[in-house]
Amino acid sequence: MLLPGWGQLEAGAPTRAAVYFVGEAASVGMLAKTWRKLADTRDRRAARRVAIQDSVLDAAQTDTILAAKLDSSAVALDSIVRADTLFQRLGKLTRARRRQREDWITYTAFWMLASGVDAFVTAQLSDFPADVGIAPAAGGGLEFRASLPARRPRWLR
Repeated sequence: MLLPGWGQLEAGAPTRAAVYFVGEAASVGMLAKTWRKLADTRDRRAARRVAIQDSVLDAAQTDTILAAKLDSSAVALDSIVRADTLFQRLGKLTRARRRQREDWITYTAFWMLASGVDAFVTAQLSDFPADVGIAPAAGGGLEFRASLPARRPRWLR
C-alpha cells in the first residue's frame, strides 16, 4: 500500500501498476498543493485581522466615539473585524480549502487502499488454475466462462 503499483508490477501487470502509481502520485501532489493553499489563506486571513484591528485602534485615538465604543464592549473590535468584506471572503475561502483538503485526503486513501487490495488479490490468485473470462454472447450481452484443468489441484481434493 505504501508503494503504489509495486505489487502489480511484481505480478506482471505493468499497466495496472502505472495506473495506481499515477493515481496515487497525483492525489498526493494535489493534497500537498491544497494544504499549502489552505495555509496561505489562513495566513492572509490572520494578516487581514491584524490590519483591521490596527486600523481601528489607530482611528480610535482620534475618534472619541469609536474609543468609547471599544472601551464599553470587548466584542466591538471583533464585530468590526467580522464585518469586513475581505475578511468574510477569506473566511469562505478557508472553509472551501478545508473541504478540498478533506476531498484529497479521501482520494489519496482510496488510491492507497485500492492499490493494496488489488495487489493482495492478484498475489492470492496468481496460481489459480482456472481459466476465467468474459466474452460477447451470440445473441447479445456477455457470457461468463470458467474452465478448470482436467487434473484437480490439491486444494480442491
